Amino acid sequence: MNESIKTMAAKYRRNKIVKKTPDAIIAATAFYYKLSLFTMDADFEHLKEIDIVFIK
Repeated sequence: MNESIKTMAAKYRRNKIVKKTPDAIIAATAFYYKLSLFTMDADFEHLKEIDIVFIK
């Protein structure tokens, strides 16, 4: 895994922006590669730096 992704995921977990480690890795990966994140998981709603599409 890319060191930048690891660092960002750790920041998300440490600051309690994302509750679960796998979610933090997913969010950090989306941020690093500038990808939109499609999810049903409301835990991502606190992330402002990622383009998130919530699916019902």
